[in-house]
Amino acid sequence: MQTRVAPDVLNRVNAYQVAGSVAGMAAGQALAGPVSTLVEPRAFLLGSALVAAGVVAALLLIRPVRRLGGEPRRAGDRPVPAGAPA
Repeated sequence: MQTRVAPDVLNRVNAYQVAGSVAGMAAGQALAGPVSTLVEPRAFLLGSALVAAGVVAALLLIRPVRRLGGEPRRAGDRPVPAGAPA
């Protein structure tokens, strides 16, 4: 994230990312108990693994995500917009 987000908004973007992660964990923990009483644990874990694999596959279908590189950003560089050619 530090190589793709402008330094002046990096803190805000990171805060939103952490808030989303925490909210997702809370929702998952709240739903895990009721769902596990309705579904066999093995099927529940398999379904969870399939959902996770599906999300990863969906992210990899997005061209800008696949093309992300690990090049460090130099001082003064602006981040490249998601749809812009590299």
